[in-house]
Amino acid sequence: MNIGLIDQVTRYALDRGYHVALDGILSADRYGLMLAGLSRDHLGLSCFYYLDVSLDETLRRHRTRPQTAEFGPDEMRSWYQPKDLLITIPERIIPEASTLAETVGVILRESRLLQATPGTE
Repeated sequence: MNIGLIDQVTRYALDRGYHVALDGILSADRYGLMLAGLSRDHLGLSCFYYLDVSLDETLRRHRTRPQTAEFGPDEMRSWYQPKDLLITIPERIIPEASTLAETVGVILRESRLLQATPGTE
């Protein structure tokens, strides 16, 4: 049910002129068709990014997050899928070495979020 809900909420916001940043552990085999549909149906610019980070680095970064107590390394190992790229949608790969500032800069530039005003596209 969560895939359909994500699809509906995303479409609702896009159809009303809002920008949407959909973030999460969206495995290609489970979410790929939904993401392809969103990409196909959205008339505006759609950008897709894949954060290519090793499991060790993922675990290290998780220890710095407020959610660190909500789930731990065992759960994360079961979720981790290296190189889980979408098949039908080109994704920009963000390498592990990319700093937070670099990553945000790439996304803001490529998505043109700083140039657009919601509802005016």
